[in-house]
Amino acid sequence: AQLPAAIESAGGNVLDARMNRVGTDYVGMLLVELDPQNSAAATAQLRKLPNISVSVAPTQPWVGEVQAKATPVVYSAQLSAIGPDGPGALRSITQLLSNEGLDLSFLSCNQHWQYGADRSDVQKLFIVSGLIRSFVPVDEGELNDRLQRVEKETGMRIAVRAVALEPSTS
Repeated sequence: AQLPAAIESAGGNVLDARMNRVGTDYVGMLLVELDPQNSAAATAQLRKLPNISVSVAPTQPWVGEVQAKATPVVYSAQLSAIGPDGPGALRSITQLLSNEGLDLSFLSCNQHWQYGADRSDVQKLFIVSGLIRSFVPVDEGELNDRLQRVEKETGMRIAVRAVALEPSTS
């Protein structure tokens, strides 16, 4: 409640927000509309809030809207992956998506401890879920072939399932 109140008192308006618990911390990203002349004062006011770390970056969200209208999303899919946790697993997945020209519009990763039936066998699992999109057609067969190669490298099970295109591409 303190954060939105401080933004409002500085003359700002929250346009978009993403907030999640990451580990033991609650983190968020907010897109705030604010008169640029009030930016320094608003930032100083937000940094005075207790137990909150604030980082500010100027944005131009309308640029994305113009690009989205000029180049519509033609493919949208849900990404899910689960497997043994270890260095490089996330990099392997995101590198493949980047190489395929796929854009991540949402990504969530976490670690999970899975216990065997007698509780003596413990496996550390890495779980990934996300939404991907493309501005060009995607050959799902070729994508799945490449995903299978990453599965062999990482030991993870990776799935991409096409979903209906959303009217909003933000």
